[in-house]
Amino acid sequence: GSDLGRSNNKMKLAGAVLLTSPGKPFIYQGEELGYWGKKENGDEYIRTPIKWTKDGKVPTSALNGKYDRSMLTADISVEAQNADNESVLSVYKKFAKARNTNDALANGTMAEVTSNNNAVAMWTMTSDNEKVLVVHNFCGTTVSATITGYKVTDCLVSNGSITVNGGNLTLGAYASAVYKQ
Repeated sequence: GSDLGRSNNKMKLAGAVLLTSPGKPFIYQGEELGYWGKKENGDEYIRTPIKWTKDGKVPTSALNGKYDRSMLTADISVEAQNADNESVLSVYKKFAKARNTNDALANGTMAEVTSNNNAVAMWTMTSDNEKVLVVHNFCGTTVSATITGYKVTDCLVSNGSITVNGGNLTLGAYASAVYKQ
């Protein structure tokens, strides 16, 4: 969150990229909620303790003044984000579920797909029995990309505004999608 300007849309994109890339993803405490923190004097107080309920208090009075409490709003709580299908947590959960149920995302090999738009990153993930096309818009505005040689009809998971018209995709700011091949 800190290096992403505390932008929820950028944090959602970062989570989608993490969970659609090869390797084993590691999620740092609170990253899936949009928490932020800078590593200035070690790791001890980088992240604020997690706020589980909208009206609950964070049970860490001994740490008061040692971490950034400004993010502890009702909206960033686990309870609030579980109720919001568009929250940072909901996006992490959707993409984690897709990864956990799709062998290509979980264990596949990545191959770059050339994009006609520099703001759009595309690649395939291929396992022995599955293949997916991954598409991410790294731009803060709506962009278009032409897809050739791949199907964009069976969407496994997505985030943000995405419109398909034949082989043309229109992706909203920081949108992501995974298509079964």
